[in-house]
Amino acid sequence: MSLIDDSSGDLNKTVIKEISASEDANKVHIVGSASAHIANNLMKVRVLRHPNGGYTVPYTKINDANFKTLVIDKTTTHHFTNYGGSFVPHIIPNFVMMNHLGGVRLTEVSTSTVTYNGFKETNLSTLDFSIDWAAIGAKWRITIPSSPRETIGVRANLF
Repeated sequence: MSLIDDSSGDLNKTVIKEISASEDANKVHIVGSASAHIANNLMKVRVLRHPNGGYTVPYTKINDANFKTLVIDKTTTHHFTNYGGSFVPHIIPNFVMMNHLGGVRLTEVSTSTVTYNGFKETNLSTLDFSIDWAAIGAKWRITIPSSPRETIGVRANLF
């Protein structure tokens, strides 16, 4: 039994499995981030099918019996729906994700290879493009310098 989703973003390897048409088959999940060591930061979440084709998501804090409910509509234009506020179980500020399900691919270029202004279409053939949804993630910035030469902020040597 896996307790966390697969880090590659593979939707076939998530903790919450396919939502059953039978409500009794859909379990309540406890969700939280790695830093959710305080019980009050954990959430109880259950995902149910909604008659409109989307989902109904009752949720509450772990020690609360009063559930709130989200209704999430399915659309043909979006692979993901993000809900802000207190429901988001884990936040990494400025973490960049891409929609690999929509066919997006990306690459990272170091200014030691070519400058931003010097980059041309002909450089594309030398690059490897990634389908990893978190390929950029938090790598675009420095939050904790690893040497005295680094300063907190945007990495100026990558684009």
